[in-house]
Order: sequence, then structure tokens, then C-alpha cells
Amino acid sequence: MTYLSGKHPFVRLDVDLPKGDRTKMSCLVDIGFSGGLALPKEFQNHFPQNDFIESHFNLANGSEVAVDTTYTTVEYGGQKKEVAVVFMGNSEALVGVEFLDQMRFCLDLKKYEIVLD
Repeated sequence: MTYLSGKHPFVRLDVDLPKGDRTKMSCLVDIGFSGGLALPKEFQNHFPQNDFIESHFNLANGSEVAVDTTYTTVEYGGQKKEVAVVFMGNSEALVGVEFLDQMRFCLDLKKYEIVLD
């Protein structure tokens, strides 16, 4: 499911957590984020520490940040996809370009519609 909150596009995903757990998350679509899924740091404790690798991202202000990264499976529209997941911030989850790869994303603020398929 996709929806707009104000003029911000969100997608609702099922996110697989280790040990067979799964959670539903509303994620802001951020086309400036090259990764797959960014979760608040509190979710880092759900994943085995020995599965993390260090990734580097350039932020909008030009600085670089190093973050712990692992992989998980997400489901959207009946389709499962493995994506890199990073842990940063304390507020909302984001999906980025890696998640959107091979999908059609259309944000029409004139008609106030979002399409993701």
C-alpha cells in the first residue's frame, strides 16, 4: 500500500526480522537515499551483531556517515525482495533507490496520487 501524508510519499512494507519475526512498517520514500531500507537505530538490536558490515553514505549536507548494514527481506504488493538495511536516526523508516529498483514510482502532486508497482 502506498499513501501520501501531506505531500510526502509513504509505502507500507512487511519487514522480516531475524528468528522468523515480521513487522509492518510505514516507510517514507526517499529517492535521495541510495540504500534499500533505513530503520531507526532501535531495530538494530533485532539483528545478530556478527552479520553487520560497515557502509558509508553521503548526506545532503555533504558529510559522510558510517553505519551498520545487514540484509533482510521485505514484502510489498505480494512480492518479496532482499534489500540492504541500515540503522540510523530515531524517528521514521525510509526506503530508497535500491528498494525502488525495477519498480515504477510516480508521485503526482497535481492529482495528489502516488503509484508504486
